[in-house]
Amino acid sequence: MRRTWSMLGLLLATTVLLLLPRAAHTARMSIDYGAADEAMTPGEMPRPLVVVRALGPVPHERLRSACRSLLRSYPVRCEVRNGRDLLSAWSAWDADRVQLDARAALDILFR
Repeated sequence: MRRTWSMLGLLLATTVLLLLPRAAHTARMSIDYGAADEAMTPGEMPRPLVVVRALGPVPHERLRSACRSLLRSYPVRCEVRNGRDLLSAWSAWDADRVQLDARAALDILFR
């Protein structure tokens, strides 16, 4: 059960990361729209912030490990913040599948 919640925490961080635009893609978009003079170089652009939060009892070291993995792969800033209790996503429980519905849980947690 602990592994499930750890994986859900990593899934939340990954989902947030995938929704954020990459720095090179943003600079390329501004050049495509004719704003090349105003485009920031990738070194000047602020890095997106990824917040890692546990859902349930997840050891702090695992959350730090998720941040280290993100920092190795992507140009982001990463913060580990206080987790949430399991009951905050209880309404996302799918009784037919006997497991937490990750999409419903994300909708609940990011409302």
